[in-house]
Amino acid sequence: MILEYRSNIHDENKFSGIPIVFLHAFPLSLRMWEPQIQFLNDNHINYLALNYPGFGQSPIPEISKNYARMEFYAEKVRETLRELQLPKAIFVGLSMGGYVAFALYRQWPELFAGLVLANTRASADDEAGRLKRIRMIEDLKKTEDPSPIFDQHLGKFFTATTHRENQQLLKFTRRIMEESTTPGIILALEAMAARPAAFDLLPGMNFPVLLLAGASDELTTVADARMMLDILPNAKLEIIKDAAHLSNLEKPEIFNQHLRHYWQQMNIHL
Repeated sequence: MILEYRSNIHDENKFSGIPIVFLHAFPLSLRMWEPQIQFLNDNHINYLALNYPGFGQSPIPEISKNYARMEFYAEKVRETLRELQLPKAIFVGLSMGGYVAFALYRQWPELFAGLVLANTRASADDEAGRLKRIRMIEDLKKTEDPSPIFDQHLGKFFTATTHRENQQLLKFTRRIMEESTTPGIILALEAMAARPAAFDLLPGMNFPVLLLAGASDELTTVADARMMLDILPNAKLEIIKDAAHLSNLEKPEIFNQHLRHYWQQMNIHL
């Protein structure tokens, strides 16, 4: 099973460059990357944006506890890259997308030409965080209504200013959430609750890593980003002012400029 994807790589069999691969946040889809996709199209940069199983139109297998782990998502990303004959990429992971990137690197480090970790963290859930996810799962199984999960996340995704002044962005984000399936949400919550810390991976990442953090992000904080910065051998941290968790949507121009500076620094064929 390869994942649903959007790409400007039209002739995969002859493509020899290194694409930027976008890994989305929970409980969203590849549509959250629309400002970045347009930016890369305008700059003729190859990209691939993926939907995890149960999100967007990516199918989900029959639920099994064997799937409730971050490695499951990494394996599906790897299968899709293999199908498209893409041996290497620069990965951009935001929030859960960062967790997927860590799981992918743990198994297939040779895939990584570079990495952008946006609004994410290398630590595992603490006990309170894990129990919070478990309660979400239990409530969702009882009610089959994911609206409370959407409400809770939407409240943290953007700053108070954006909540007051940009209802269009809030509605767009909510529509993306509503495309998620209940089994997909449950599976992702279980996998995030069970994921291990990734600090042990960071010293081996000798390629350039860009860390992006929203100054007002309460879910994955600037302090979380600094913890990774202290361990990574070749990393840079950029803090995006007036942005919370979905910094790529709240401040797309600034986010995109950081992407541009990063790929220029990489000096590789994109």
